[in-house]
Amino acid sequence: MREFAPSPGDVFFVELLGRRVVRPPHDRTQGAFPVPPEVQLTDAVVFEAIHASFVMESLGCREQYSTFSFKARGNEPGWMVLAEPGRMSFNAMDLAQPFLFRNVERTGDDDNAEYRADGMTLTVTRGWCRDTMSGELFGWTAEAEVDGTVYRGCAVRGDL
Repeated sequence: MREFAPSPGDVFFVELLGRRVVRPPHDRTQGAFPVPPEVQLTDAVVFEAIHASFVMESLGCREQYSTFSFKARGNEPGWMVLAEPGRMSFNAMDLAQPFLFRNVERTGDDDNAEYRADGMTLTVTRGWCRDTMSGELFGWTAEAEVDGTVYRGCAVRGDL
């Protein structure tokens, strides 16, 4: 938190895995009055931080996480892979249009997954990864191999 919001009041974006716990209200009366949901007290129990960034460096809350399984990206050259059930796309700064791959097979588990199609493989592994340009922290490292060329970077998980 100190890295992305060094001064009090600084805004930053963080993704957490956890759960919400509703605390019972402290009712000083003896009656049983129902407490409306908007005034219930809640705590967040955090299991793991999986993404952190300066607000201006990330899509943050505007990202449509339900539309993909993993989004991987890297630099030098800039590239991005979007992995969805049954398909992937690969785009790089020097391409006129993205490569689209269908009939993608996924193997592995939630910590280490591989997406494979004819001509492309995306491997994501749980572990901290820092974007080399933005400084953003991600919860997965990524390696994409496209027609024999290897691209390394970071990934964020969608459809959690």
